[in-house]
Amino acid sequence: MKDRWKLLLATVIIGGVVTVIFLFLGFSFKSVGLREYGLLEYTFYRTVDKAQTVRENGNYLVGIDYRFVTYPKSMLKHEFSITALTKDKSMITMEGLFLAQLI
Repeated sequence: MKDRWKLLLATVIIGGVVTVIFLFLGFSFKSVGLREYGLLEYTFYRTVDKAQTVRENGNYLVGIDYRFVTYPKSMLKHEFSITALTKDKSMITMEGLFLAQLI
């Protein structure tokens, strides 16, 4: 009877270890969308390595503590407006548009 408990305990321990390994492996995959570029960011320190290359669409095994910062493949558009004082103390508003594309 004691051998059955040892076998059951060993089975539960091995099953738990295998389950944890598969969970860590499953959460280590990150994806980049079809029309996006992705930069890998270390989430603990919130840093991006400057020497890395931009990743295109697909699934990547990067680790649990990493994520992708994604950008669209098309043109990036940022509109802005600034209010300023001129020399003769009149208030003007300047509007602008910033367009960029990741290469």
